[in-house]
Amino acid sequence: MIASLVTPQVLGYLGRAKGETARIQVKNIAQSVELYYLDLGVYPTSDQGLATLVQPTGPAWPGPYVRDARGLTDPWGRAYLYRSPSSQGPYEVYSLGSDGQVGGTGDAADVASQ
Repeated sequence: MIASLVTPQVLGYLGRAKGETARIQVKNIAQSVELYYLDLGVYPTSDQGLATLVQPTGPAWPGPYVRDARGLTDPWGRAYLYRSPSSQGPYEVYSLGSDGQVGGTGDAADVASQ
């Protein structure tokens, strides 16, 4: 009986924690994109994606901007998405939340840098 009362609370907390983790990670990745821009004078293209923050793109590449490629994976195990340019600015880093679909509410809500 106690488990039936506690389990929904714990699951709700875990969902909120993952959403907050995603917001923090998106912010950190966006800062890495800005550092890339400061060093190279351009934002990564959509084709280059976020992998360019980890993998060298040429001899003058001063990265890495993200220490480990695992930092580019959202709390639900999917790669963070990136587009440049975006309708919101020069780029956007985002996750589609727990459901992997556009939109949603709660832990299924999208998390974006812009």
